[in-house]
Amino acid sequence: MLVWLVRGLFFAAPGYLMLQAAALFLVGTLAAPLWSSHQYTRIRLRMFEMGLVALTVARLGAYSYLVVTDRLAAGTTLLALAEVYNATMALSGLIVIYGVLIPQHLAAHRASSKFDGYGAGSRTRRTSDL
Repeated sequence: MLVWLVRGLFFAAPGYLMLQAAALFLVGTLAAPLWSSHQYTRIRLRMFEMGLVALTVARLGAYSYLVVTDRLAAGTTLLALAEVYNATMALSGLIVIYGVLIPQHLAAHRASSKFDGYGAGSRTRRTSDL
């Protein structure tokens, strides 16, 4: 996603350049803490992930809205419909990636760590934890 946003800075029309720059800045702000040596909890990582996905959806929606209104103002209805189709395909791909693949990975991780005998409610400690 970051490469896509940086690429957009060079190919964006002047009207869309601020949107690309703002989206790139926000993605960098959300992703920068992930490169620190701080260890985050799963909940905090999930919040970062949801923020990045929400930002992607907002950017796609804003960009599509700007393009469609420009195309309709120029009288090119067919290009406006093509942009609506393009946005629908991009959001559908995001839904498939985020809604199907990521939760399945987390569910598999939870299932594998649930039966190790050292869960959150366990009073037994590993020797490496002492």
